[in-house]
This record gives sequence, C-alpha cells and structure tokens, in this order.
Amino acid sequence: MARAITVGELASLRADEQWSRLYLAIHNPATVYSARINQVFTNYDAITELVYDGGSGTLADVLPGMTLYVGSAAGGYDKGMARIRKAPGASTFYIGETSDIVFADNDYLTVVDDFDLWARHPAADTNGALLMDNDLVYTDQHTNCDPVPVLGPDAALWLADGTAAFAPDAGESWVVGSTITGYAWEAPGALSISDEDTATPTITYDAAGTFRVGCTATAANGKSMTGYRSVFVFDADHPPVTVFDLERCEGNFDSGGWSFDVRMRAEADLSTVRDRAKVVLFARDFYDQAEEEIGPLAGYENVICSGRILGETIEWDADDGSVTFRVAGPQAWLNAIPSFPVGLKDTDGTPTTWQFFNTLTVDKAVWHLLHWQSTATMVMDIYPSGDARRAEALEGPIGSLWQQLEAIAAESIFASPLCDRYGRLFVEVDPQYTPVDERGSIPVVMTLLETDWQDKVDIERISTRPVGMVDLSGMTYDGTSSTPLLARAPGRVFKRLGSISTRDRVLLTDQAQANAIAGLILGQANNPFPRLSFDLAMNNRMIDIAPAQYCAVDIAAEDTLRGFVCANKRLIPRVVAIEHNADSGALLTSIDFEGENEQLPAVTIERGTPFMPNEPEQPDLPDFPLFPPPYLPPPGGWPPYIPPPPPPTEAGCLTDVEWPATGPFSMLQPGTISSADAQPFAKKVYPEGVYVRSAAATNKTKIELIGCFEKFENDAWVPDLTTDWISVEAWDAGGVIATATAAEVTDDGCGTRTFTFSPPNYLWANQFVINLFGEFTPPFDVTWDGESMAGGFHDGGAARDGEWDEWTWNPGTWQGTGKWYVPNNYIWNNYSRRMVLQTELPGGLKDIVVQSYPGANPMPNSDYVCIGGEPMPIRTTVGYDFTFEYDGDLITGMGTAWVEQDGTFEIGYPGYYQARWGDTTYGHCSPIVLMWGFRIIEFNGFSFVQNAKRIRLERALLYNIC
Repeated sequence: MARAITVGELASLRADEQWSRLYLAIHNPATVYSARINQVFTNYDAITELVYDGGSGTLADVLPGMTLYVGSAAGGYDKGMARIRKAPGASTFYIGETSDIVFADNDYLTVVDDFDLWARHPAADTNGALLMDNDLVYTDQHTNCDPVPVLGPDAALWLADGTAAFAPDAGESWVVGSTITGYAWEAPGALSISDEDTATPTITYDAAGTFRVGCTATAANGKSMTGYRSVFVFDADHPPVTVFDLERCEGNFDSGGWSFDVRMRAEADLSTVRDRAKVVLFARDFYDQAEEEIGPLAGYENVICSGRILGETIEWDADDGSVTFRVAGPQAWLNAIPSFPVGLKDTDGTPTTWQFFNTLTVDKAVWHLLHWQSTATMVMDIYPSGDARRAEALEGPIGSLWQQLEAIAAESIFASPLCDRYGRLFVEVDPQYTPVDERGSIPVVMTLLETDWQDKVDIERISTRPVGMVDLSGMTYDGTSSTPLLARAPGRVFKRLGSISTRDRVLLTDQAQANAIAGLILGQANNPFPRLSFDLAMNNRMIDIAPAQYCAVDIAAEDTLRGFVCANKRLIPRVVAIEHNADSGALLTSIDFEGENEQLPAVTIERGTPFMPNEPEQPDLPDFPLFPPPYLPPPGGWPPYIPPPPPPTEAGCLTDVEWPATGPFSMLQPGTISSADAQPFAKKVYPEGVYVRSAAATNKTKIELIGCFEKFENDAWVPDLTTDWISVEAWDAGGVIATATAAEVTDDGCGTRTFTFSPPNYLWANQFVINLFGEFTPPFDVTWDGESMAGGFHDGGAARDGEWDEWTWNPGTWQGTGKWYVPNNYIWNNYSRRMVLQTELPGGLKDIVVQSYPGANPMPNSDYVCIGGEPMPIRTTVGYDFTFEYDGDLITGMGTAWVEQDGTFEIGYPGYYQARWGDTTYGHCSPIVLMWGFRIIEFNGFSFVQNAKRIRLERALLYNIC
C-alpha cells in the first residue's frame, strides 16, 4: 500500500545535484519446447488442440499459461501466438480457444517461457451447461476458491561481487472465503533459495540472465495456485539496454494505468523488440552525489515503470538504426482483450454452477472474472476492495475485460480499477467517494512546500457549479430480499445553478450510506479544484495514481498563476508524468492533482414521496435465472405470459365522466432515455392492471414527462421543442391499445411535456410505454405499371433531399435491380423496408412479403426459407447489413457519407436459388424447377437517425386512472 515518505527520504528528495541513469530490460523468453504441426485443418474456428510431432525439449517443462508461437519458420510467430491451456499430451498441445490463426500442417510451434495476460473463454457443453476455459466443469470452484498469489512485480538486479540477492514477499496473497496456509517458491537458474516454504524467501543469483520465479500459494480449503514473475539480472559484461531516449512516461487515472514511449538506438538487443515483449524501465539514482534508490515498494525502488510492448506502435528507422515503441501496463492489455459476458447471482446455498456465488460481493465477482475468465491472477498482483456489500447479481456485459471490471466494480461501489507503475492492480473505492469520516486510513505521502515545485502552480478552478442536484438510487440486499434506497443531494430543492445528475444500481449498506454517497457525488461533480498541476523540482517516484493516497499543500496567492489560495488542502494524484533530460541526467516528476472533495448534505427520499401521493404498491419482481452462453431458452421454450385479471375498481370511475382526478403516481426512476436504445425504451408495469379513462371523461388519463428534451445536432446536444419523436402508449397483454396526444410545447427544452389519452371507451392496461424515435419520414405506397415502379422511397434529411431509392423490375427475365440509398450513420428500425410481391406460381397468384427487422447480426447461408405452397417470406442481404425478413442489425457504420447499396434480386419457386445479390448466393432448395415471375404490390417504410433524440428524465407522473 501507499506510505508516507520518511524524514531521511524527504531530505534526499529535496537535495541538490540529482541525476539518474536509465536502463531497459527487455524480455527475450527462452525456448522451452519446439515441434511442428502434424494435422490438416478444414477450418480455423475455435481451435483448442494442436496435434504435433518432431518435438524437441523436455515436455514436462511446458507449463499451463506459457506462450506458444506459431510461425512459418523455426522460432517464428508471424502466424500468431496462443496460450498453453493445460499440460500437453505426448502429441497434443492444448491451447486457449482461438479463431484468428490460420494453422497449416508443418507450421513451427515454439513454447517460450513467458506468462502473459490472456482471456479464458467460457463455453457450453452439449447439454448447455457452462464450462470455463473450454472444458473446466464446475465442481466446487465458488465454494472452495483458488488463492491469489501476490508476489510483487518483475525485478531488475545488478550482480555485486558476483552475486545478487532477491527477497520477494508473498505475504499479501489472499483467498476468497479462506486463508493462506502455505507457500512453495521455485527459482530455476538461481544459485540458491532459502526459506522457500515461507512468504519471504531469499533467492541468490550468481549469473546474469532472465529468470522465472514462481510461488504456489496453498489455502486452508485445500486449493492452490501458482503465480509467476520475471527477474532480470545484469552485470558489466551483460548490461541492459542503455542507448535510448525516454520520450514519455505517464500514469493516468483516466486510462487506468501507466505507459511510456521509448526511442531505442542500434544495439544487439534491437532483435528483442517484438509485440507483447515484457519491458522494465529502471534506474540508478543519485541524490547530492550519493547513489540511493527511493521508491514505495521495498526491493523494487529502482523500477520506474513496467509493461509490455504494444506491437502496432513499433516503428523502425533504417536511416539511424533506431526503433520507437510504446510500453503499456496491464490496464491497456485488459482493455484490449475482448471477453464474453460474465454474470453472477447470489445464493444462500451451495453453488452448483459457475453462475452462482454464496454471499456475492464485488470482490468475489472481480476474482471470478480475473481468475476464471482471464490469466490475471497468474501474472500480476491484484488487491481487492475489501468492500462487504452484498449483491443479488452482478454482470459484466460483452466487451473488454477492463470494461467488465469497471461495470462490476466502478458502477456498483465506485471502486475504480487502477494499475500502478509496477503493474499491480488495485480495485478500491475512490477517495472522492469514500465518506469523509472513513478517509483516515488513506496516507498522506508528502506535504508539498513552495521549494518543492518549479515556477507557478497551474490551478483549474470552477466557480459556476455544473450540477444542481444528484438523485441516487440503489439496493441493499440481505440475501433474501432487496430493499430500494433513494437519496437526493443537496435536498428536495435544487442548488441555484446546475443540471440534474442521476446514479442508479448502486450497492448500499443502509440509508445513511446512500445519503453519504449522494452528497459525495454532488461534492465531486462541483469540485472547485478539479486540477492542480505541479512541476516538482525533484526525482520523486513515491507518488502514484494507485493505491489510494494524498499529498497535502499550502498554497499562497503569489504561488499560483491566478492568485488562488489553498490552505492545508489534501490532493489526489490523477496524472503522474516523468521526464528525463538525457544531457543532464535530471529525472523530474510532474503531477496533476484533483482537490479532495466535500461531502455535501443529502436527504432520504421515501418510496412514494409526498408530492406524488397514492403511488400504487410496487410488486416484487420474480427471480430471473442466469443462462450460460449461448443463452438459450429452457427445453420446450418459455411458457406463455398469462396476464393477471384486472383489479377490482370503483364502479363510479368507469361510469361517471365527472369522476375526480387521481394521482400523480410515480412511474419511472430518473435517467436518460435515448432513441438508440432497444424498444421499449422505458415502461411502467402494473401487473394488476389499471383503467385508462375514455375521451368523454373530464379528467382524462395523462402522463407528464419532466426533464430536458434534446436532439443531437452539429455534434452537440441541443434543446428540442417538438414532441413528434415521443410516443406514449398504453398496453394490454396483446400490445398497444391507446396512444396519447402531446400538448403544445411551451418550455425552452427543459420542462414538462404532457401526453393525454383519449380512447373511445375505458380500456384496461397493464403497462405504459415511452418510445423515442429519431428523424423519420412516413411510409408511402408505390405503384407498378407492368414495366417499372413509379415513385420510390425517400430517406429524409437535408443531405439527401430530393433523391430517391431507385428500383427497376424486368418482367422479361423476372429479375430486378435496386439501389438503396443509406446514410452510414443511420440505424434502421421498425419495418424500415417492407415490400409485398405478387408472384405467379403453379397454384395461382401468391403474395410474398419482403421485410426488414431490427435484431441480431445477419447470418447469411443459414436459416433460409424456400418459397412455395402458402406465401412465405424470403430472406436476402443488401450490401453488408441490410436484410429482408431476417433479424439483423440494419445499416450502421462510421461517418456521415451516404452509401449506395445495390444488387440483383431473384425469386424462385422451390428448387431455385432463394436469394442472390451480386455474385453471392444465400441458400437453395431442391429439386430445381423453373422460376416464375412476380410483380410489386406494395413498398413502404421509414428510417430514423441513431441516437438523435433523448430525454434526460427527472420524473414521469401518471394521472387519472381507475
């Protein structure tokens, strides 16, 4: 953890005549085993095993987690890299599932002594049960958890008098639900190792080289786990890389970790610069002419930063024999590795599948993600939050491992995942969201004096507060039931200025914590000192973006560029940059801090607040099951939904048109509704049902939407003073039964929009739905004159004004050619194309519907339908995304240019090709018979702009129901 700088260290940091010599250790892993592929491949998708022959080396030395090169020449990796998934067989390598390597018989396979970050993909067995890493069956992995070895980072040592001693410490290793009971260290290539069965061994080396160190941590539950690190040992005859320029070195809170740029001059080690090579940047430091290493982690004080080379950044300069590349910490790799969704659910019993955890917490979900769906626990130190809030369920949507980590931790308990300069991962609650009375454990690393920085301090100060109110909602869960908690800061009345900010799905312990967090969010949003920049006049590597830490400062008016005063202010480091002057050797540190925020007042919001009386009682939701990929329904499909009968109601409300007004009833939680979301965008469900009053009623049923109504225009959100893009509907079990009419807009973009229902009769409804649409044009009909189609379809929008889709159908050949004009930044939805064809079949004229739908990605060459007998839909694809009668995502893309999609469309009776565009054929039937002609009867549709409209909703209120 972070610590305060000692008095002696502080004296050195403030001393004169500081300089540093920088070095690079670049990992060139040793070959463990080599062989060649001995099989022929018919496809390259989801490969998990490779048959090999011609093996060379000791097969027992091949360990799970090692890296496998696949190349067209011995030792090469031009075809790709894979992970050794488990111990190999006599003629089979088991690798992590991969679809991106084009394997071929006799390819060269090289197993190297390198343990890297990889995803471990889940799978499903033939019965649909979830497996981990292709074939790991659940037994007790969430009851008796594997330990997490915390061994320290990679090290760089110098031989002194022929030896170098290394003393790692695994004492911070941990295990979910148990304790660590034993350690077993191994150090191949070392001269000696002592106390290898303790947390703190001593390993001695007497030769230069790169060495692997491993430690197996064993828990009281009987489970064990091995972690691996690298130790680089140098001497005068075997030096590290010295001829290079450090062009940038920075740790950034926003990116989640550290990276640095290097321009390396011609040396023999240039050959080691390869994609994903491990690199350690380290130094020899001098303070007041005396060599001294000052750093936050004992034994690693000389390390400045470590990571791996981002391959796409490698640039060779043949003229001066140099290479430039970027080295990034684990956060960049976790953010680059895609992963399947992760979902976990709490249980009071013993888990029997991978989806359940007894007493689920964020730390348990983080452990599952990093241990079972990646190799992180094997190759890096991980520190959990220690937060004990219980969750009913936690999910990480499909995306990168880092995005899933943020979704699980940051969105639920405000635990920001961050990697320090050593590549250690900390998942801890951010100091700004830690209640003020709980911040005492966060250390103050250093109090900055005026003599510690150069020039003036650059302070960004916000005088106009951007947020006027924070609405927070979350749940406290006791293992049996969830209780919603609502809090609002500063209270029921807005601050004088600022917008409304909402935060939902927060895990909470009690109402007091909800109020505290709401006040912290408001304090953070209105922090008057979001950035204070210091250029320190010292080589100070004690300050980092993680773990949680403060610096303190007293700033006088004359110390700043704008004359601000900060008295005894605590600061949080958010950006730490290191700059090296190659001429003078000076290594200087610059830091961007964020001022510590206040915890502002907040109040409890009860369910059914006083200004919204008579709110119907909210029902308990059913316990939804979690399903493993591919998330298939249970055998036999889902049971049909049977709506409950309407509740008893006062007869007078259904017969007396003068019946008094009722409500308002609270409908929805605050939040943003966007036209890019899946429909229905927002809804309020009343399982027992209510009655919508008829048009004859004096007090008609109405819904008020209170918030800011906006459209995206010229790359910015601006007020929208229309309502034709909002549809407010009443539904019963069969769908829409009534649509409300909007009142005239009288606000300036933020205010209340009222939607009134006027059905001819009283109607029973069990839900109310709010739909948002972007810009669209209404559908229209086209006519067919036997030769060509008159008119066409217009997509709308100024960029395409006056231009139409074009269709020409040739009755002689019964083929047609069409052009669809589609903007790349549009998303199509809700029957965006519909055409009815009438075809002449042996049994007479048949109508065939050609229609597009929103949904999943298109899947050519599968699930096609042949035409014949009764009218059936046909399926085809225009360009890449547009589909007829297939649940596919419709035209989307980058940029704003319009793209012309065209092709040839054929319709055939059973036996002929079902659909063909250009030279691509999708599906066919047999036997082959003649093709028959067709004609167009109807063509219509509409489109809307992706994410073009949104409502930043504060409240939705329902009035006048029976």
